[in-house]
Amino acid sequence: TVSINARNVITANSLGVGIESLEAAGTVNGKEIRFAELNGTSHGGKVSGSLVLSWDQDWSAVGDVRIAGANIAPSSAASVAVSGKLDAALSFVQRAKTPEDLFRPPLLTGSVTLQAGKVAGFDLPSALHYDVEAIYSAHTDFDTWSFKLEPLGDKQAYKSMRMAGPGLLVEGRAEVSDKGAISGAARSVAERPGGAISDGTEGGSVMAKVGL
Repeated sequence: TVSINARNVITANSLGVGIESLEAAGTVNGKEIRFAELNGTSHGGKVSGSLVLSWDQDWSAVGDVRIAGANIAPSSAASVAVSGKLDAALSFVQRAKTPEDLFRPPLLTGSVTLQAGKVAGFDLPSALHYDVEAIYSAHTDFDTWSFKLEPLGDKQAYKSMRMAGPGLLVEGRAEVSDKGAISGAARSVAERPGGAISDGTEGGSVMAKVGL
């Protein structure tokens, strides 16, 4: 039997959600260690999942992680910070020549939902209504923000993104590189003061430091 007890695990650079504690007991079978049950905590929520480590010519890690009820607070290191209650179901496949490289933050596949949250430092309705400089002031409140994650080469793809909040609906996609470059496109519908509706589509790329 092999036991692990880890602290402050980063799920992925592009997601920015940390796992404060992670415990598991695994069984060894030839060139494989199988952890049938992972248990831990993340921002006050529960973490569960499984992991298989194997080695032959190369090293590999195949796993799944589920996060339920994590209360995400803004990161002080991020210029654009996200808060809300997070639920996620994620999986990953990682391959490497050395065991050290095996534990770098992986690209993820799965789905994420944030509820009753806020994007601080990013005022999307004002940016749509007035000018692009408004994007760096105030905040955007949302009721639900959901998206799917997929690897796209060496980038993390965010697909089927949908943010709904007071007078606002945003749908789109994005890709994030390992250096934090963001590109994508979004369709936005926002309610102007007085009840008028603003509908627009924007695309492009930007460098940003986003934290959850």
